[in-house]
Amino acid sequence: MGVDNATVARRYITEIWGKGNTDLIDELVDENIVLRDPMSAKPAQGKEAFKQRVEMMAKGMDDNTMTIQELVVAGDVVVVRDRWSGVSKEDFFGVPAKGKRMTTDAVEWIRIKNGKVVENISYFDIYTMFQQLGALPAPDQFKPEKPAIPLKPARA
Repeated sequence: MGVDNATVARRYITEIWGKGNTDLIDELVDENIVLRDPMSAKPAQGKEAFKQRVEMMAKGMDDNTMTIQELVVAGDVVVVRDRWSGVSKEDFFGVPAKGKRMTTDAVEWIRIKNGKVVENISYFDIYTMFQQLGALPAPDQFKPEKPAIPLKPARA
């Protein structure tokens, strides 16, 4: 009987990321996992770096949940559309905790081999997340004094 990649992906998202259950890492995560997300310039590589990231996320957010909205399996790749929600309880990526709830939509591209996640590329709206945590203005409030790049009229 083969491995059900949809089940692996569901448990990986809801249990490891959503609940911070690091006990499942050995069962569901490959030793050489590569995690790419918009929160870090370089990917987290290897099981220990992955575990540290999960622990940091769980430490920074209370009532952390990942709700799967859609899941598509294509061979060894599983694409998950989910909603991440939590309440800041400690400094989170340099943002002081204010007890604010954030909710952001995400897409996870997960590659699974032999029943274990070997790669996770995560895309989510970090602007909205940091705005909800009180670190950035709402998009309709953002008005730079000068454009970052001076605009020149186009030549006819």
